[in-house]
Amino acid sequence: LGIDHAEVGAHLLRAWNLPEDVVAAARWHHDPGRNDTSYQDLVDLTHCADGVCLNVGWGAGREALQYRLDDQCADRLGLKVKTVEDVAAQVMIGLEELQGMFTTMSEGKTHGVQHPAR
Repeated sequence: LGIDHAEVGAHLLRAWNLPEDVVAAARWHHDPGRNDTSYQDLVDLTHCADGVCLNVGWGAGREALQYRLDDQCADRLGLKVKTVEDVAAQVMIGLEELQGMFTTMSEGKTHGVQHPAR
């Protein structure tokens, strides 16, 4: 079709009447330097988060092999490599904890959560 998922997503989000900052973040998350909105911080943050996810293996498909972070995003946001690494580690720990909760729940153990009888 000549467009990528970022552009399709932006069209859908706009059609669903989501806020314009969300539309901009979706539209420009692969190319934040081309963003022409006033939502640069959110676009940059979304771009960096997407890059971190791909670099740790989340959502890595064919695109991940070609993904390049915009060099200026981290500078505009004031992000340091150590901060990004710490956040990625914390998210991975949180995901492991969530996975453990769901595994336990699927085995019938509820950690105090009352489920109605079936």
